[in-house]
Amino acid sequence: EHLSVSDITPHSFKLTWTAPEGIFDTFTIKVSESKGPTQPLHIIVPGNKRTEEVRLLREDTEYEIEVFGIILGRKFQPILAIART
Repeated sequence: EHLSVSDITPHSFKLTWTAPEGIFDTFTIKVSESKGPTQPLHIIVPGNKRTEEVRLLREDTEYEIEVFGIILGRKFQPILAIART
């Protein structure tokens, strides 16, 4: 599984990931500032989705991104990336 970040702007970026088809109920995307006390952003998307645009980010900030596959409420090993706006 692979997670990539593209279309980076001062306040958003696009995530694209790979995962097996037809297995996951949903994905949870967790976006955290690498350095900062702010609460992480959590986004839940359907299990058939493989892209998501993350908006309302802070300019010139490094983010740690985790995408977890969810089956019956159970989180599986995340795929990770780092991006800077």
